[in-house]
Amino acid sequence: MTQPRFGIRARITGGSLLIAIAFSIVAGVILYSQIRRIAEEGGIGVLRADAAPYEDAVRNGATLGTPGPGEFIAVVDASGATVVDSLPDPVSDALDEVLAGPGATHTETFEGTSYLVRDAEVEGVGGDWHVVSARNAAPQQAVIDSMTVLLVVAIAGIDVALGAASWVLTTIALRPVRRMRATAEVLAREGGDETLPAGPPEDEIAELARTLNTLIVRLRSAAERERQIVSDASHELRTPIAIVRTQLEVARADASSVEQLTDDIGRAELALARLSNLADDLLELSRIDATPRGGSASVGELSTALTDATDRARLRTIGRDIAVDYDDTSAGDPARRVGLGATDAGRVLDNLVSNALAAIGEDGTVELSLRAADSGIELSVSDTGGGMEPSFAARAFERFSRADGARTGSGAGLGLAIVDGLVTAAGGSIELRNRPGDGLTVVVTLPVLG
Repeated sequence: MTQPRFGIRARITGGSLLIAIAFSIVAGVILYSQIRRIAEEGGIGVLRADAAPYEDAVRNGATLGTPGPGEFIAVVDASGATVVDSLPDPVSDALDEVLAGPGATHTETFEGTSYLVRDAEVEGVGGDWHVVSARNAAPQQAVIDSMTVLLVVAIAGIDVALGAASWVLTTIALRPVRRMRATAEVLAREGGDETLPAGPPEDEIAELARTLNTLIVRLRSAAERERQIVSDASHELRTPIAIVRTQLEVARADASSVEQLTDDIGRAELALARLSNLADDLLELSRIDATPRGGSASVGELSTALTDATDRARLRTIGRDIAVDYDDTSAGDPARRVGLGATDAGRVLDNLVSNALAAIGEDGTVELSLRAADSGIELSVSDTGGGMEPSFAARAFERFSRADGARTGSGAGLGLAIVDGLVTAAGGSIELRNRPGDGLTVVVTLPVLG
């Protein structure tokens, strides 16, 4: 069953109106009780005022006067004789019942008419006298009824006004949301570089708009990066695939000997190896983008990764006049941890070493270093490969970026991008210390985890 759909404006207005009605009911009950009490006390005061001269006369043994117009009074002496009686006939006929009643001020109905009756017992000549005063209760009830109607109308009017005000204020408050939605619909339909409008008021809606704009910018950047990666990857993949296909076609058509066939197949294998490395790098980048690294390693594990990376580099330089050394000065507690796993640390070092070896060529020096610094733990790789062009240093960490020269070798330009992705995911930073004509030092700084 489909639930009825109510907008935010309707829900806020309805909720405000319900709360207002609830408070109005409580306030109305209290006000009604006060109005009724005031009316009853007023009636009792009138009865007391009517009876007061006669009560004083009875106490003082003075002569009783004659009730004035509109005064309903009865005075009964100690013997039970009625000496004054201006009560309405229905009340006068039931005077004995009144005297036998509760005695306090109360309402009684006589022949269909309600009267407010007061029976006061006063000590006079010969014993206790009774002074009875009465008033028709209809005018008092009419006042109460009129005030009740006025109260209900006033409260209903206030509730309606509050509901209307809530509707108008909610409409005004949600106006930026409607503008945001309209802009979002245009962006979804037509695209473009526009962002959601964030109004000048510094409120929650403006904060939401800025947050969504940040998300939109990131999504656009990710989409643009994805398109660029697809474009670059297509280009990079097309070249080795074309080479493999061409070499295999040549081997099939023109191979005149086993040696030539073996040479063609070897070249095809090299192209396939490049293709495989490119696929691995692309997969690594996609994993970095999809899931930020959550691993960690101790300083002792980084030290082991440093020595292992040095050993792998030395194996790769066999037959070349290249010295590979390392320097580990990470003194202190080896149990301190950073947000980069040991495997990822090895990948970072291997990529930096690969770039260094490609820049050096046949002779030179590569030095790996691990040390503790004020800003954290520093991993660095330094080489004597002549450095890089200053114009390229600014975009060295972009994907598929390759410098003109030997430093990138035959790679696809993803090594430094992978290093940057791993280090950034670990909360670290990278610094290029370029020495054009001499060499390059890449310093990776990893903050120590708390």
